[in-house]
Amino acid sequence: METVAAPGLEALVARAERALTEEDPWNALADFLDVTLEAQLTDPSLTIVRAAPDRVLPRTEELTAMLDSLAGQLLDRTRAAGLVRGAVTWDDLLPLMCGLAFAAKVHADDETRLEAGRRYLGVMLRGLYG
Repeated sequence: METVAAPGLEALVARAERALTEEDPWNALADFLDVTLEAQLTDPSLTIVRAAPDRVLPRTEELTAMLDSLAGQLLDRTRAAGLVRGAVTWDDLLPLMCGLAFAAKVHADDETRLEAGRRYLGVMLRGLYG
């Protein structure tokens, strides 16, 4: 499963790297989270690999560590700009993102799943914005 997930993880790492070059930290974070949610909803291998307690392949460990580091940097940059409430960390947001994807899978059909997920993400982002 990790081999199947690798291209999706690589794409998310590349998107996070691009997001760090964007001028507006809030939009960069929100757009990255949107892309992440879409990936979770369209590539089941990502959710399985990200939820697994251990990694089998060194490349998967490398990609997930890079992804978490970059996502943390995006959140830190947004917080430093005074745009995120409280002491929210990427370790807080990661399970919330999984929860959003799970909720969209459970409470929406195939045609409305992405729309529902984005609506849930919007609620979470409004709660973060400070």
